[in-house]
Amino acid sequence: MFIRKVPGRQRPTVRKKIENVSSDGLPVGPELPIGRIGKTQALYAGEDEDRLGVFSHAHGCRGSPKSPDAALGARAALMHLLGARAAPMPTSNGRRAGPNPLHSIDGENTSKHSGLHKEESTFWLATDFLLNIYLAECNNQLRLIKTMADMAILRAKKYQIKSVEHREDLTRINTKDMGNMQYKLDKLVADRIYFQEVLEETYLELALYRCFSVLTSCNKEVEEQDLYRICLAEEEGKNKLFDAALNSEIIGRYITNWQCARTEQHTQTINDTESGPSTAISYFRNRGDQEQRVHSEIDLLVNVFINETLAKVESWMNKYDTDMEAIDLKITIMKNKYQDEVAKRKSMEDDLAHHADQMTLWNKFKDDRERARLYRKKMTESAIIVQAWWRGLLVRLELGPFRPKKKAPTRPDDKKGKKK
Repeated sequence: MFIRKVPGRQRPTVRKKIENVSSDGLPVGPELPIGRIGKTQALYAGEDEDRLGVFSHAHGCRGSPKSPDAALGARAALMHLLGARAAPMPTSNGRRAGPNPLHSIDGENTSKHSGLHKEESTFWLATDFLLNIYLAECNNQLRLIKTMADMAILRAKKYQIKSVEHREDLTRINTKDMGNMQYKLDKLVADRIYFQEVLEETYLELALYRCFSVLTSCNKEVEEQDLYRICLAEEEGKNKLFDAALNSEIIGRYITNWQCARTEQHTQTINDTESGPSTAISYFRNRGDQEQRVHSEIDLLVNVFINETLAKVESWMNKYDTDMEAIDLKITIMKNKYQDEVAKRKSMEDDLAHHADQMTLWNKFKDDRERARLYRKKMTESAIIVQAWWRGLLVRLELGPFRPKKKAPTRPDDKKGKKK
């Protein structure tokens, strides 16, 4: 079951000043926020796992920091530290203290053991860090299940795929699937990390400041969350009670309306069942009366039609006889006219044939006359052309009548006299 987070309520953190500087690099002066395991490890064991490796090699640990050999080595180193802590440790003035100086610290001799504060913090840090590694390595099944559940997130981180980060964890919860194993694993991991961080902060505060205000605040926060859950459960119960009353009223109103609807439905069903036969009876009674009335009217109309038809037949027979006599007379007249027209047509055909023969002879005569005229015209024109050519030839050659006349011979004396 997932618990709703209290809005605006966060896990308290401890911010106190560290007074002294230890020989292994503890920070001095600025405020130290204690609320994350990474910061705690950076404070006590360095910013990475190099110091764990140095610590493990110093005490006989083998293998990587997260391997089973490292866990066994860390356990051996822890036992070695615990054995070393059983011996008296030197104080700031060179004297030997008891086996466990933390148990002998009271309000009067706090300043006496101020020199042991640095060594005690280092001891508690190493113990806490090695126990975390050892316990984390022991729960392999839980780690495997969590890794398989977070396979999509791990794959996205491996291939550097950007994903939308949810500030509120409740946005990723599907209320319709509350029994999902993923949600249970997430809650188990969150509770384990929270419990681990509370223990680490409590250990750190006890080692540094000889108080456990972090534990008190966390306990108060848990009590407030329980109280908030109780109030939330009461509010939900009231809401459910109000919803149940409202639903009961709605259901009662629905049942009343449903009963009225069922009554109307039954009444309508009965009416529908009885209305069919009565309607059919009245329909067929009216239909029989209508058929009888139609039959009588049709019989009357048929008799009237038969009488009118017989009268028309008689009148048409009389008219037929009269018309036949008139038609026979017209036929006789038309036969005589036809014979006259036939005889006239034959005489006209003979006249037309004779006229056609006369026209044929006349056309032939005109054609012969035209050919003779054209022949005479052609011969005349040809003779004129030949005569003109012959006359031109005589003129050019000075023949025939166009021959030049000979001149009479002249005397020489006549020529001289003329010259004078």
